[in-house]
Amino acid sequence: EGALAWLDCWAISSRSTQVALATQWINYMLEPQVNRELTQRQGLANTLEEPAGLVGAVKGPIVWLERVEDGARRSRLWQRIVSGDRPERF
Repeated sequence: EGALAWLDCWAISSRSTQVALATQWINYMLEPQVNRELTQRQGLANTLEEPAGLVGAVKGPIVWLERVEDGARRSRLWQRIVSGDRPERF
């Protein structure tokens, strides 16, 4: 909540009827070999291994390459979303 970037993650909702199956899927997707294959086949970064050629070189905070287009507007819209305001009124 509040990160201004694409951050992908797996989650199990509180109303899930297949918690064990969802847990197995997440655990499978987090296996090092599966992550490695996704990186090789799709070019997707993973959180388990540093990129080849950068092992030990990645340090410091996240650096954003572009500023948010309109931080105040984004903040107002986000407040409307979390307040439950209807999307058709946006």
